[in-house]
Amino acid sequence: AIRRNKRCLLAYHAYRIDKLRVLRWETSGTLPPPMKFVLSEAEVDFFNEYDKLASRHALGGPMSSLDWNADQIPPEENFIQVRVVQSGLGRIET
Repeated sequence: AIRRNKRCLLAYHAYRIDKLRVLRWETSGTLPPPMKFVLSEAEVDFFNEYDKLASRHALGGPMSSLDWNADQIPPEENFIQVRVVQSGLGRIET
């Protein structure tokens, strides 16, 4: 019974963390005020730290010009057309 309860608790925790990750991308890193009242302090801390990490990743490096919040849903087609608008990205393999 203890193992079952532990598995249930870990699954619930993973579900809430996944929801926080999705919420970060949907809100561009701003936690809605009503959400702060339903989240624990640890979850708010996780959201803020995840936002810092995602922002640092999105703002630095050669891919910083991309809009990381655009096109969250993948295309339904198996093949897509890619246009390279920036030179110096290296070798492109198809």
